[in-house]
Amino acid sequence: MNIAIDTGNKSIKTKHSTFVAGITERATEPTTSAKTDWIRYEGKYYVLSGNRGEYMKDKTINDRYFILSLFAIAKELEVAEASRKIPLGNNEIQNISLLVGLPPAHMEDRELKKKFQRYFHTDEPVQVYYNGRTWLIDVKSVRVYAQCFAALMSRPDILAKHRRILGIDIGGLTSDYMEFINGKINPDHTDSMENGVIPFYRAVQSECRKKFDAILDETAIDEMLLGEPGLYDDEMIEVVKNNAEKYTDKYLAAFREMGIDLKNTYVVFMGGGSILLWEFIKKSPLLKNFTLISDVKANAIGYDVIYRNMSRNVG
Repeated sequence: MNIAIDTGNKSIKTKHSTFVAGITERATEPTTSAKTDWIRYEGKYYVLSGNRGEYMKDKTINDRYFILSLFAIAKELEVAEASRKIPLGNNEIQNISLLVGLPPAHMEDRELKKKFQRYFHTDEPVQVYYNGRTWLIDVKSVRVYAQCFAALMSRPDILAKHRRILGIDIGGLTSDYMEFINGKINPDHTDSMENGVIPFYRAVQSECRKKFDAILDETAIDEMLLGEPGLYDDEMIEVVKNNAEKYTDKYLAAFREMGIDLKNTYVVFMGGGSILLWEFIKKSPLLKNFTLISDVKANAIGYDVIYRNMSRNVG
């Protein structure tokens, strides 16, 4: 079975689910509350957390992202079982082809790519007890694709319509951009930068701590930007939105400094950061023709599209 996972710094995405990239280890079995999402693996208990873990440039330095991948795989297996793609109550070993991604700039580093593949690979089947159900999982192969490119591949209609496209994927700490001209990648305008939304969160949290003596988590900032109901003062919301506007303006202006005129290309925004800041992106005078891929799971969907297309061509 093929399972695609977008292992972000802020959240984990599969074709059917998204959850915060944070886990807490427990010594004993967690509560059976419906809100608790947990696994037991190698005698330890792990619970999904509402707070993401610390940013890791190298996600292979500890087992956090491997554990998060087990959650993602178990969730996808449940979906497959519910849709009868695998037999109900199947206790056999689930052979998995795992599809993951790296920033475009990291794809050129063959050693990093191999390291990422080895990290998720299982040498033998592992037993995962997920929310009261045991799964036997064997990750037989790991394929690595470029983020941003994958998200664009989830929307072939966009690629077919425009001669020149610049994809911009704003993530947690990194953001990626990739230019296509007549369907081919332009390597001169393809790179990854460490200017995602996490530094923006830190700036907002610092200012609100000084001005209002308030401790804001990232979820609260998201709620204010997305207009979701909450117990927030208008003055605090204004601070958050002012910072978001400044961040967006600075982010988009950086492309001009790199010799990329956003007005002379069709710009496709994607990623959780783009969705979060869309209100401010739309107002930018630096843009002319642009759109948003609003599905935060676009990279994961794209990994699956690329894999299927390549398998079809080989066959």
